[in-house]
Amino acid sequence: MPFVVNHDAYQYFTQYYELNQISHITTSNESLPGAKRLVEIKKLIREEGVGCIFTEPQFNSSLVQTLSHGSGARVGALNPVGLNVPPGRNAYIEMIQGLANGLLTCFKKSDT
Repeated sequence: MPFVVNHDAYQYFTQYYELNQISHITTSNESLPGAKRLVEIKKLIREEGVGCIFTEPQFNSSLVQTLSHGSGARVGALNPVGLNVPPGRNAYIEMIQGLANGLLTCFKKSDT
């Protein structure tokens, strides 16, 4: 299922698991996309039949909400910074598992 993420931090994860990430909204939370970029992403979402657009806790979710409006795409949540993951030797594994769960949750909702 094609999907869009808030920023391009997932290329290794998506390549390894052969996921269909077609775009990202921004490169950092300090650099918001302009109107032209948002129009391009909105068009891509419609043309590619994007099922999910993902927000993250460190970003303002209003851009994701705007892009999903009227597109049929669901909004999902990913947590690449490990927010609420307890520190410890399993923290990284729990964070990666959380990413997988976030993807699956949105994809499953989109299939129904």
